[in-house]
Amino acid sequence: MRKIPFVISLLIVGTIPLFGVIAQEQSKHQLRFDAGYQRNWTGAGFQSFGLDAPYPSNNFVSFKFIDGSHEDGTFGFSYLYPLGSQWRFGGRLGFDGRDSRLVDNSLPEKPEIALHLEHLTLEPIIEYALSKKVALQFRPILAFNMDATFDYKQKQLPPIVNRTLDNVPTISYGVAFAGYYTIPLGKKEQWNIMPFVESSWLFNQRSANTGINQN
Repeated sequence: MRKIPFVISLLIVGTIPLFGVIAQEQSKHQLRFDAGYQRNWTGAGFQSFGLDAPYPSNNFVSFKFIDGSHEDGTFGFSYLYPLGSQWRFGGRLGFDGRDSRLVDNSLPEKPEIALHLEHLTLEPIIEYALSKKVALQFRPILAFNMDATFDYKQKQLPPIVNRTLDNVPTISYGVAFAGYYTIPLGKKEQWNIMPFVESSWLFNQRSANTGINQN
């Protein structure tokens, strides 16, 4: 019986930026700059990278929630405006790097795949202040693909470097959740440092790749 082709590629990527620096005007609108160090986790699912012989044509033939991870960075600019004493609304323009390192354990050679994905993001912001110094943030994400390549390393074969990753959508989508703590720099509270912790997920970073040899 022929199996139904089914592909899940780069299904979920989790990210945890660890530190941010933000400037703001506390009384009215807030202008912020953020920068973060992040760890990415990637689930590749059923996947093919379209390589020619002698490289294998099919990879990741069994689904795992996480196939690999790696570090990268993110930064952005935000504008927020308060509505009442606790709610703030605004938007963020950001750069998001989603590098990841995978090992294909479905093959005896266990090839290593390095993914390089870069996005320009547009993110509406909904923020709720739990107190004067502690706040929670929710952001839907539209991520515009800027670059998508991969490196492929397998024993006894020449390495493939900076190959274009095909079937990458122009726009991916996702969500982010964050929490931060405000440390005023001066009595007027016009400038603040705001360490934050964040988790985000990007979906549909690559469309289905269902070649004739892939079940």
